[in-house]
Amino acid sequence: MGLKYSALYILILVTGLSGCVGFLPGKLEKADEYNSIELSEEYVFSAKYGTGVEYEYTLISGVYNVVGKDSKGVYYKGPRGCLEMKVVETSWVLKEEFKGKYLDSKDGGVFIPFDPKKHAMAFSIIGTEVDRSLVLAENDTSSAAVALSQSRQGANGSPVQSGVGVGLGVGIASALAEAEKGRFQFVPKQIVSESLRDRLRETVAPSDSKR
Repeated sequence: MGLKYSALYILILVTGLSGCVGFLPGKLEKADEYNSIELSEEYVFSAKYGTGVEYEYTLISGVYNVVGKDSKGVYYKGPRGCLEMKVVETSWVLKEEFKGKYLDSKDGGVFIPFDPKKHAMAFSIIGTEVDRSLVLAENDTSSAAVALSQSRQGANGSPVQSGVGVGLGVGIASALAEAEKGRFQFVPKQIVSESLRDRLRETVAPSDSKR
């Protein structure tokens, strides 16, 4: 298992969170009364897990289109590879060499609750990993941008520590990732603030929100 499947699945396995870790977007209701929203500048937040591993996530700027709603809020899907993931702290499950490195980007988006007192949240789409350098190149076709993006990628190979037990876990996690492909999953343990919602508020104009 290389960078194609993010180390997040290994952490899910290790912390006992395996199983149905997301939900199918097909279960969402239509939300045609909502307009697309735009994130004018990237939004950075973090997530720290019980294993000691910490990630820095980035939602890239761009247009986020409505994909549906449930009883709690509206889901907006961003551009391809809109969710970046960088290793901030490593531990026994993640090689030290990956500290400060970017893993593959993922498709994802933003969930905005109907309750104005609740923070917006980021979600990823399982099984949509894409090389971050390709995403950056799509947004900036200059040779300098491509070279910079490639220099910031992690080393080749698996980000998790080696060992028979871990190798078995990697195999199981890979199977889990394939089984859950296409599901929406909120970024676990995400630490977001009201600033994310504030940046999107002006373009959200629901006409019949469920409160």
